[in-house]
Amino acid sequence: MSFTIVKSDITKIKADAIVNPTDTWFSGSGGTDKAVHRAAGESVRAELEGWPRLGTGEVYTTSAGNLPCKYIIHTAGPIYSEGLSGESILLRSCFDKALAEAVRLECKSIAFPLIASGSFGFPKGEALKIANESISNFLMEHDMKVILVLYDEISYHLSQNLIDDIKSYVNENYEPEPDAVSDEAEELICNESQMPVFASWTCGSAKNMSLVDDLNNLDESFQEMLLRKIDESDWKASQVYNRANITKEHFYKIRHNKNYSPEKKTVCAFAIALRHDMKETEELLEKAGYALSRSSKFDVIIRYFIESGNYDIFEINEVLYDFDQELLGL
Repeated sequence: MSFTIVKSDITKIKADAIVNPTDTWFSGSGGTDKAVHRAAGESVRAELEGWPRLGTGEVYTTSAGNLPCKYIIHTAGPIYSEGLSGESILLRSCFDKALAEAVRLECKSIAFPLIASGSFGFPKGEALKIANESISNFLMEHDMKVILVLYDEISYHLSQNLIDDIKSYVNENYEPEPDAVSDEAEELICNESQMPVFASWTCGSAKNMSLVDDLNNLDESFQEMLLRKIDESDWKASQVYNRANITKEHFYKIRHNKNYSPEKKTVCAFAIALRHDMKETEELLEKAGYALSRSSKFDVIIRYFIESGNYDIFEINEVLYDFDQELLGL
């Protein structure tokens, strides 16, 4: 499984299926609905001719016409009216039923817009939360690549309190690396580089171990530590790699390669999935040769969520996306 967020035009996304937010009459008049029909061509409109009215929260599938996908899953989102008419339940149904339809069609990937958040007036923050819940619950049980396609920054969708808190935390803790080395430091580096090196390296001074002995007595690898921590947890391996936004195939590679060398975002994803505190996260990162730095916005954001005890990887990825950082897992 994997869940990623991209800023793009959904008609340009290559996936087995895309979801088209329409009205109950398949009118093709809304923003995304109009764009999908324009890009797909007349063959899709012909498939919809004469089809009975689509219930709100329901789905209907057609071919994709000229689009770079196999199917268009049309769904009728709710028109928002103060949230007092079951709009949240109906919007959740749009996501749930589109995902179920993708399973029926044996899709390996599906792309969603933020349904009903345009002309239908559904508050974007609430719509994003519903999308997050539906997709994350689905991916706990299914292997599929899910793409959420947005036009604008997520900060307009997320809780303003959360965004303000994170921005404040980043401002207080982010220390960008200097652009240039000072003249004094540069002179010192030049002088040191001209010095002959006579030092020798020894390790395990108590036993005066040789380098060969050290290399034969390495600590456990990242792979070994990760598998041990999963075994020591109360969760199945599948639960952990799903929460880490890691595919089953990728986890298989990790499990069967003692010398697996992960990317930093992968290590952080497993730390989040295992609900690690800062000390445990730093230990896992160290095994892979990494550390959290205050000169990286990615690192500062990860530290913020771990210190806050918030291990919702999809919400973390939403914030990373908003700060133009790499997403966890994948």
